[in-house]
Amino acid sequence: MEGEVRLVSAQVGLNFECYGNTFTNRGGRTLSADTINVKGNLLLNHPKSKGELRVTGAKIGGNLDCDFGA
Repeated sequence: MEGEVRLVSAQVGLNFECYGNTFTNRGGRTLSADTINVKGNLLLNHPKSKGELRVTGAKIGGNLDCDFGA
């Protein structure tokens, strides 16, 4: 995907999971999820990002797991 994915103030009833997704927006944000409210876990496992991933002010009911790998 190229461009910005915007989930600002989104309400997620269970888990928010990204496994190995590729986000591209050179010089900009790739994922904007400021003030997202996730009732379960927020999982970002091995995302490939050419740009900024942002989740400022997120409310997470479960775990935050960010694994960018090697």
